[in-house]
Amino acid sequence: MKRLAVLLCFVLALSIFSACDKNKETITIVYTNKAESIALTHLAAAITEDEYKYKIETIEVTDSQAFEMLATGEADIFVSARLPNTHGNYIKDYGEQIKSLGIIYENAQNGLVVPSYADIDSIAQLNGATTDIEGKIIGINAEANIMSVTTEVIEEYDLDYELIPNSKEEMFNLLGQAISNQKNIVITGWAPHWQFDQWHLKFLDDPLGIYGEAERIEAYASKDFQKEYPQVAYFLGEYSLNTAQYAGLMNIFRKAESKADLKEVSRSWIFANNGVVDSWL
Repeated sequence: MKRLAVLLCFVLALSIFSACDKNKETITIVYTNKAESIALTHLAAAITEDEYKYKIETIEVTDSQAFEMLATGEADIFVSARLPNTHGNYIKDYGEQIKSLGIIYENAQNGLVVPSYADIDSIAQLNGATTDIEGKIIGINAEANIMSVTTEVIEEYDLDYELIPNSKEEMFNLLGQAISNQKNIVITGWAPHWQFDQWHLKFLDDPLGIYGEAERIEAYASKDFQKEYPQVAYFLGEYSLNTAQYAGLMNIFRKAESKADLKEVSRSWIFANNGVVDSWL
């Protein structure tokens, strides 16, 4: 009887030790080299470290690697799945081996962007509008997908506009200069992006739907993650940002020093948005 009591005490102690040790396990979050993915990932990493005391490993990967690593269990979380189009094929391939935890952002889109003070609201109105950069749509590098789609937009709407390729930096410089002088300008734009925090902007409606439907960004995890880490899974299920919040987060990352600790950068956003973060926990 005494031996049984000793054995039970040992098993209990081992269980307590194992439970404590669980909090020391590492959670691996994969992300891609896109500003939206970098920001979302390191914000989630900082919150998970601070609130749940897990060690977080972040690994930069390609889109295909992200889903493959979730499916094989090499990674635990990917918070940048764009659906239904961008990453839809990966969900078809790995859907039974991975699990969606929730929608983080619901209005990821591409299109033509103008300052909010512009007196037009639709691409169809562009020919009747005056711009201070007459007859020009300022774009990014010519090889980008948004540029080929915008060429189609010009043709389908029969716009009297020329698409001008630029670097992203130069496009945003021209946008900033135009807004500083309260002038009109049309650029190729996308959301989420820090530009919507830096300036007051709006997308022009696309009645022909050439730019395609808006996408959502979801958090995905390995198949058993929710069972193994229920608190973290709950947080990721509640993790959501509107356009202003997401743009503000990305703008903080844009302004950070090149060698900054990205989780520390995230903590500055957490400090300024405590109420938002608390609503996720």
